[in-house]
Amino acid sequence: MSPSPFTPSLVSSAAVSSVALWLGLHGLAHQRAVAPSFPWPPDIAERLIGSLAHLTGGASPAATADDGGGSEPV
Repeated sequence: MSPSPFTPSLVSSAAVSSVALWLGLHGLAHQRAVAPSFPWPPDIAERLIGSLAHLTGGASPAATADDGGGSEPV
């Protein structure tokens, strides 16, 4: 009997996680295009990415990205 595709050893692989993330983001992009009036939560992309990429916390890449200006917000 072959293992379930949802066993931890297979789900944790980088390839499977990459496919899940790719499909999830394309699904979100499609739904936003066909249902623009839906009240999308402002952080839906971050939630989807965090869930599908198995992120566990810490600063998001957007929050830590250098804007290149080297100045603090006023």
